Amino acid sequence: MSTTTPKPLMSHIKPLSSSNYARWKLEVSTALQSVELWDHCDGSKKRPVPTASDPKVDEIKKWDKEDAMARSCIIPLLDDRQINHVSNLSTAQEIWQKLKKVHDDTSALNKDQTLTRFFSYKINDDQSPVEGLEEIEKLANALRSLGSPQDSASIIARVLTALPSKYQSFKLAWDSVGKAEQTLENLHVRLQKMEKMETGEQECSSDSNNPSNVAFFAGKEQHRHEGKGKKNQGGKNNKASNKKKGACFYCKKDGHHIQECRSRIRDKAAGEGKATGGGNNKNQQQQKKGQNNQKARGNDNDEGPNACQAFMGHVQPILPSLHPSDIWICDSGATSQFTGRRDWFIQYQELANPIPVRQADGNNTKAVGKGVVLIDAWMDETWTPIPLTNVLYIPGGSNLFSEAVMDGKGYKIVKQSGTVNFYKDGKLGPQAKLARGVYIMGFRPLVEEEVAYSASLWHQRLAHVNPAFIKKSVTTGAVEGLRLEDLKDDGWKCANCPLAKATKLPFPAQPTRAAKKGELIHIDLSGRMPTKSLGGKEYFMLIKDDKTGFRHVSFLEKKSDAAENIINFLRFFKNQTGENIKRIKTDGGGEFMGEELQQFLREEGIIH
Repeated sequence: MSTTTPKPLMSHIKPLSSSNYARWKLEVSTALQSVELWDHCDGSKKRPVPTASDPKVDEIKKWDKEDAMARSCIIPLLDDRQINHVSNLSTAQEIWQKLKKVHDDTSALNKDQTLTRFFSYKINDDQSPVEGLEEIEKLANALRSLGSPQDSASIIARVLTALPSKYQSFKLAWDSVGKAEQTLENLHVRLQKMEKMETGEQECSSDSNNPSNVAFFAGKEQHRHEGKGKKNQGGKNNKASNKKKGACFYCKKDGHHIQECRSRIRDKAAGEGKATGGGNNKNQQQQKKGQNNQKARGNDNDEGPNACQAFMGHVQPILPSLHPSDIWICDSGATSQFTGRRDWFIQYQELANPIPVRQADGNNTKAVGKGVVLIDAWMDETWTPIPLTNVLYIPGGSNLFSEAVMDGKGYKIVKQSGTVNFYKDGKLGPQAKLARGVYIMGFRPLVEEEVAYSASLWHQRLAHVNPAFIKKSVTTGAVEGLRLEDLKDDGWKCANCPLAKATKLPFPAQPTRAAKKGELIHIDLSGRMPTKSLGGKEYFMLIKDDKTGFRHVSFLEKKSDAAENIINFLRFFKNQTGENIKRIKTDGGGEFMGEELQQFLREEGIIH
């Protein structure tokens, strides 16, 4: 009893075009494998060869039937132009190999271009890191199909190298992961989690069993404090939404006019206001430093700890003035101060033996260093820089302010009405506010004043003028307020100046031109163009005779049409001029290396 091979389900597959060959090949090969017809396309199942003793009539008949079914699955998914390539072919293997030669660009040029893109790819600051990883994986898959596979370690190294500098803490945290867990899948998961944390897609939950909300602690269960603060927050948000539009001419911040500017009123009361023009040089420098700090922190019109936003693990900020990684959590369960920001340390010591730290969800991590962190704290109605000592550094971790440490230093901790106040000797110290179920410290990063006097900075401010001219202007007294010792270069060299002054080398001298018509024909193809022509063309091909300069232009729908147009032109040229064509010159692209064109050139004795 004979069995009939079922026909695969292929109605969902889109017809083959010049841009979807990779997907089309995968879908068609999978469909043929599902009904055991793929071995006719890859050539693994050969047609039986009859002998005198065994004609193998039944085997040959069965093979022919299966091969015809494989061809009946492929041919309906080809348009008229694709049919022209395979119309004279009789087996499924011949059809498949022909389509591969036409569409699969495996030239050395394409391979080099893909390698260059793979090793030079960079993820932009505004680009999703997950999208960047997927793009690098796509390039790696392309290299694998071109015969240059990249292992997982190389792909992971490329992703980490391509990440912007703002993900430095993520790179350091990845280095602490065990080698067995450093896989592409884990990297993808961690990048997704980091991206969600940045965009604030995960909300804070008061459930202590949720691992995304737990903080670092050592030794005991972390306690969550409940309080009434959401109502006040809502009122504040409404107030912020009703602020006036426009920028203050004094502090340059939005939401109020100069008459209402707190900074102007405070500076005027201290005798340092801009309007009076008073104050000595030192006061002006302090005022400038304060303004620089305000600009670096963003629009924080609301003074005090309420300007800070809640962030713990993946908690979304209430207001956009602080980045989530700048938030400090007041933690009753932490036995030490913790931070995930290496750049905040003013004194730092790498730990020879990292300290193990147990998290509230039961997982373990390690602190790799400790030191002193300088932070801006809201105390006594003003922002005051304070040092935090013995702070443990955990790459990529949250910033935790330990109540246990403050209690050990003699502070009295008072919690009431959604507020935590730290008192010592009757004086109010740091403060925290309840926001989304956690207490947020009134801390913000301390921005150091930029070094205004350096040779590199003045070189850039003065349109990249020669640094020697700046120093000469100082020594001759042409400028005031700038000292020669302030122009510190430390061997600095501008990286942009050599690039701006660079010139392109001339093209190499061309050899002697051809002596006769048809001795050398130049051919090149350009496209794909961003806009199709009225006839639906996206490419054009230029053919030029080296001796006479005669040019011929063909407009193409896809690159695979190049071979047919080249053959037609070579026949036209020979018929019109009576001269045999000796050589053609191309850039070696895949469109010029197809079997159809190469066969014609061999038959005509034309050198390529």
